[in-house]
Amino acid sequence: MIEHIEQGTLAPNIRACIALTSWKKRINTVGLTIYNLFETCGPDYHIVLTLAEEEFPRKEQELPRDLVLMNRAGVFEILWCKRNVKSFKKWLFCAAKYPKLPVITADDDCIYTCNYAERLYNKWVETGKKYIITNNGMQYNYLYITRGPNTLFPPHWLRMPIEQLFNRLSMLTACNDDAFYSIYNFINKYKVIDLNETQYFIFHDTIAALSEHGYNMELAINQSYQILYYRPIISTDCMIGHLHKEYNMKYTHPFFWCVIHPADLLALMVYWNSIDFTKLRVEESNILDDKYTEYQLIIDDKVHVHFIHIKESPIDKTPRKVQHTKYGGDIFYCNPPKLILEQFNRRMAYCKKFDAEPVFLVEENPAFGYTYDIIKSLALNSPKPLYIITSKPLHCNGNVKLLPISQKLDNDYSSGRTLRNIMAVRNILFRNLTTIM
Repeated sequence: MIEHIEQGTLAPNIRACIALTSWKKRINTVGLTIYNLFETCGPDYHIVLTLAEEEFPRKEQELPRDLVLMNRAGVFEILWCKRNVKSFKKWLFCAAKYPKLPVITADDDCIYTCNYAERLYNKWVETGKKYIITNNGMQYNYLYITRGPNTLFPPHWLRMPIEQLFNRLSMLTACNDDAFYSIYNFINKYKVIDLNETQYFIFHDTIAALSEHGYNMELAINQSYQILYYRPIISTDCMIGHLHKEYNMKYTHPFFWCVIHPADLLALMVYWNSIDFTKLRVEESNILDDKYTEYQLIIDDKVHVHFIHIKESPIDKTPRKVQHTKYGGDIFYCNPPKLILEQFNRRMAYCKKFDAEPVFLVEENPAFGYTYDIIKSLALNSPKPLYIITSKPLHCNGNVKLLPISQKLDNDYSSGRTLRNIMAVRNILFRNLTTIM
């Protein structure tokens, strides 16, 4: 298990674990919360405090006397982790050690006014032990945010290896575990039941939250999508570019804001593992019949990728972006081939960090060669994992999954239509492509 934490066993009367964490500025007062939990929630709930050795390198020698004595008396258990993953360590290490038990969260600055663990647990049992139970959560756009001080997560709630999540947490700067858990619930279609009862706790201090950047929910949501985004999606036009712009995510494959013709898409699928991505050259292209010169990247003499948004300008010594919409625009530069090669190599290096092959994404778009007949052929013959955005039924082989949209495809094959399609399937895409396997 992560950092050598082995699975543990507890007495059969233990119904759930109560998990919390703390840090330097609250370590002298967290004992108030722990004693309160022990006194209020009774012997059926095992209290686990996770602390980071990075913050307390001498471990118990740096802890206040009340914590040491309560720990020795068996009031609660201390788990030590080497690396400080901040608020995530509240749930992560407790769940790793006790995977067969539900984990109920608590905050280190709370005094609980009732046996809240019992209330959450009883509701969980009443509803068939399937749902996440919280109290006084918060709706934030399309997400329902669970509460850090009082949420019950079922056993095996995390469907990906805990080690993989732990290794990806270094990507976060907005340390808000509530945002991550809520996105994970959304992606995996977990139902959250909110008891909507009077608040279970009062605060016993005014020290700022552990979060390094406060509760910047939008940043936390965007970064949480990034750590869940486990494999690159290669789209045949600008669809995935729009999606990444929407979430302020890093580009995860090298073909962003590009057009890939059907023949080149097949070449990428067939030769992905044998293409020499260092054999590159740039030539002129005119697939959009633009008044400005366009360019294509030719990879290993097998694949042609059209960089439709990079245009030549004799006066711009540094790239200058002309904004068409909030989602993107053309880039003008005096040396487009140089810019294309730099962009491609930088993005390819990032793509190689993934430990899984890409999946491919297409939609019906005759302007770029993707007629209905081509889409039907791809659906039956795709040699790699392929997602198809469509409003029509298709027969598919085992590599293909349809992402249905209700709207009819019209004759407007501009980026606006592409944007409408990608927004229509955004939630489906993330549910299918972001959960770490």
